[in-house]
Amino acid sequence: MSSSTTIEGLDFPAPIFRIVTDAATGSVLVECRHAAERTVELFALSLDSSEELQQVSDLEWWLGVEAMQNGQVLLHHFEDPSLPVHHGLEMRSLPNFELLWKAPEARLLGWGKEKVWVEMSGKQMGLHPKMGHEVVAGSNWDPEGLRAWENERGGVQVPEMVTAEKLGPRALWEEYPPTAASVFYLQAADHELVAWHTGEFETGFDLHLAIFTPDGQLSDHFYLEEGLASMIPEPFFLFQDQIVWMEGRQSLHWTRL
Repeated sequence: MSSSTTIEGLDFPAPIFRIVTDAATGSVLVECRHAAERTVELFALSLDSSEELQQVSDLEWWLGVEAMQNGQVLLHHFEDPSLPVHHGLEMRSLPNFELLWKAPEARLLGWGKEKVWVEMSGKQMGLHPKMGHEVVAGSNWDPEGLRAWENERGGVQVPEMVTAEKLGPRALWEEYPPTAASVFYLQAADHELVAWHTGEFETGFDLHLAIFTPDGQLSDHFYLEEGLASMIPEPFFLFQDQIVWMEGRQSLHWTRL
C-alpha cells in the first residue's frame, strides 16, 4: 500500500526500555538495556535532523532515565539491585552526557520549571538543576503546580482508547476492519489520528494508522507494524509535530504530521 508520508527511523543495538522527550530542545532520549551484559546505553536523537546527537554506553545496569529537560538528563539509581525501588539521582548534560551532580540519598518528587524536587533525609527540598545544591528561596513543594507546569510546557500527547462505534464510520474500516471494539484516537491541531489492529491470533496482527482532516476526510494511511504476535496497548505518541512509534523492540520510527 502506498503512502505519501515520509517515514524516518533508527535501529538500536538492544531492546528499547524507555523513551523520554525534551520539549525545549526537540530531542528524544532512548534508553536501551542489554540483558545478557547487564549494561545500559542511552541515545539522544534529533527527530528534525534524523540524526543521533550522542550516545553513552556501558552504564551500570541499575541506572535508569527519569526525565529530560532543557538539554539535561536526570537518571535514577536503585535502593537495592534486586528491587526496583528508586534511590539516588544524578544529572547529566547533553550533548556529551557530562556528569553535573549526584545526590546519592535523594528520591525524586518532580522536576519543575526552576527546581528538581526531591525527598532527602526526611526533608522535601528543591535542587538547582545545573548545580545540584538546595535552592532555599521560592515556594515549597507543590504537586499541583508541577502538573500545571508540565501541561504548560507541552511535549508528548498520547492517544486515548475509544470505541470504533463512537467515532462513527471511517474510510478504510470496511477494507481493514478493526479486530477490537476499541481503537486509539488523538485529536492533534488540524488532524485526527486513529490507530487500530486488524487480524487475529492465529495469523498475526497488523497495526494501522490513519490521518484524517477535521471533517473526517482521509489524508493518509500506513502500517505502523505488521505480523504482530499480540496487540500493542500504546501504539504511538505525538511529540510536537512528529508521530513516533516503535517497530519491534529495537527500532524507532517517526514522521512529521
